[in-house]
Amino acid sequence: MTVEVRKVEQKKFINTPNAQTTTDVSHYETNLVGSDLVIVKLQQLNTLFTSVAVTLLSIRLIFQLFGARVVGIVKFIYTLTIPLVAPFKYVFPSQGNEIGYFDPAILLAIVAVILLSVFTSYLVNIIFNKASPSEE
Repeated sequence: MTVEVRKVEQKKFINTPNAQTTTDVSHYETNLVGSDLVIVKLQQLNTLFTSVAVTLLSIRLIFQLFGARVVGIVKFIYTLTIPLVAPFKYVFPSQGNEIGYFDPAILLAIVAVILLSVFTSYLVNIIFNKASPSEE
């Protein structure tokens, strides 16, 4: 990965109750160059999708466990997560009681989303001919 690192020095004015003082502040900036920027952005997009999907699926699992009524935000989350849960819906039977029920399809969907994310991450690195993320 090609990274440009440069030191930036600035003067920073600090207002205190008694006087105004000046201090020298320096920090380092890093800039990604070329295809490395594309790799980082694709990895960030992959992480964003995975985080949102797992969060929504987890909220759906909690709603079903506690028997939430399917109105408002609950209906919205169910609608968003149907495409992720549908392929696993009848793999295992659902277990329920008078309050709510446990749907193993949601857990399978969470595992599938995480595995898809890992696969996508390795695929991006292979396409751009880079080492695997664990080797960097």
